[in-house]
Amino acid sequence: MSTPRTDGRTRGVADYMRTAVAALLTVAAAVAVCLVVIAYWSDSVLLDTDTFVAAMEPLVDDDAVRDEASDRISDTLLELFDLRELARSVLPGAEQLISDEMVAEFETLVRQTVTAAVATDTFGELWLAEMRSWHRGWANAVRSAQPDSVADDAAMQVTLGPYIDLLAEEVEEPLVHAIIVNFVPDPVRQIQVEVFDAGPIADRLAPLGDLQAARPYLAWGAAAAFLLALIVAPVRGYVLMGGGLALVAGSQVALRIAHAEAARMDSLMRSAFSASSASTAESTDALLGPLEAWMGYLTSAGVLVGVIGIAMLWFRSKRRDGARHSAPE
Repeated sequence: MSTPRTDGRTRGVADYMRTAVAALLTVAAAVAVCLVVIAYWSDSVLLDTDTFVAAMEPLVDDDAVRDEASDRISDTLLELFDLRELARSVLPGAEQLISDEMVAEFETLVRQTVTAAVATDTFGELWLAEMRSWHRGWANAVRSAQPDSVADDAAMQVTLGPYIDLLAEEVEEPLVHAIIVNFVPDPVRQIQVEVFDAGPIADRLAPLGDLQAARPYLAWGAAAAFLLALIVAPVRGYVLMGGGLALVAGSQVALRIAHAEAARMDSLMRSAFSASSASTAESTDALLGPLEAWMGYLTSAGVLVGVIGIAMLWFRSKRRDGARHSAPE
């Protein structure tokens, strides 16, 4: 008499275990799908040099960023070019020939010359070329799982030599011209000044190296987990419904992270090199916009899968009700 009840309990426990395993597999499959999208985005956007450099162009063209670069270069030159100290090093007592007016005029000339140079298209092209070179090396390091090899080289720097030459061409005071041309040592000409730091972007790319390494296996893992969930689950409709809900939840979490990252990048870019809100928003949108769009598609796919699962459950319920009504009494 107790055998049917015992068998029923056993089947109930087995069904519960199968449902739990199917749920875990379904969640794992959804997480893997989200990671596949993120990995594709990182490979096709963040680690693609042409796409990345194009996204950074609004910053390079930002007057506020160029003004910051001009100030850094000018300040460095003025620190190096203490006219009185240079005159004293050439001939003791010669510093007395340098008047306050000459010093003030020289400072004005330095700032005007550097500002004019930084505002040129040539400087912008140099800037983007340096950024392209840096990004290409960084992307290769990330793909080879060695991002630390260039993690400390996230800054773009310019050499002072060309700006010193510009000063020599522009200065009209013979004594100052002679000091610049004849008594500036080569080590000074080779000094580099940081004008753009890509660290706010680069320091988030390093963890994606692991994601790039796992990328070939993520899609297969997602497919295998989902198929196993369908095989294990007592009712397949629940797998589709749960899978749809997990895709929606996962994609929305990824979108929230993307929005938070965009806000962080905006803040860092504005504080690090005085970029305007417009240029930082344009750059972050170019980088994170595709991820937002793809996660939106994934959300839609999750809704569709969930609806299919609900429809399967509804038809299953209808069939069971029909079978119950048609059964002989």
